[in-house]
Amino acid sequence: MIAGARRQIYGAAAKPPSGRGLICMADFCVYFLYRAALVLIIALPLGAVFALGEFLGFLAWMALPNYRRLARRNVQIAFGDETTGTQKGRLVRRHFQRLGANLLSGMKLNSMPLPEVAALVATEGVDDVHRHLRAGRPVVLALSHLGNWELFAQILPHYFGYAPLSTVYQKLGNRRIDDFVRQQRARFGVELFDRSEGFKEAIGLLRSGGMIGILSDQHAGDHGLW
Repeated sequence: MIAGARRQIYGAAAKPPSGRGLICMADFCVYFLYRAALVLIIALPLGAVFALGEFLGFLAWMALPNYRRLARRNVQIAFGDETTGTQKGRLVRRHFQRLGANLLSGMKLNSMPLPEVAALVATEGVDDVHRHLRAGRPVVLALSHLGNWELFAQILPHYFGYAPLSTVYQKLGNRRIDDFVRQQRARFGVELFDRSEGFKEAIGLLRSGGMIGILSDQHAGDHGLW
């Protein structure tokens, strides 16, 4: 009876959070930090954001030796004996810096009005794309992780808004960040297809005469052709 009364007064001992609960808490903390950093990035001029990204990329180059060696190996495969070791090392460092600059600049550009973004972009071959789309022929843009690849989802509606537009993306590990990034990418009307869900809908969009952008250097999975 005494033990029962104690249970009624004090209640059962609180259970520690489960592993899944801890992961959700960690994801929320990361999302909170991401949004806080985004507020700072949006408040800064684009040039300052680019410089900050280069600085953070330099820190990443210093702090991530495994990725630095991976980049160096890729540069060696690409250039062989055409460049010296010093030139290869400089190229790897600049790659990290530009990667950071483009990452942060993409976050800034996502918050800017479309006309302001378009004013920063020079294009080539747009007339050829217009000719195919207006003739009802689908267009596939084979893109790569070079430059500010996030810009494509923002700028395509400015030039080709009359046609169905889409892109294939890879879902991010943090659900909250993934939802937010998807909203940013789709805010001008670009439809997003999760590559893990197959390509049936993407093929349907192409058959309707639309355009789709695909990052061709992504891993296509064990059943892919690339």
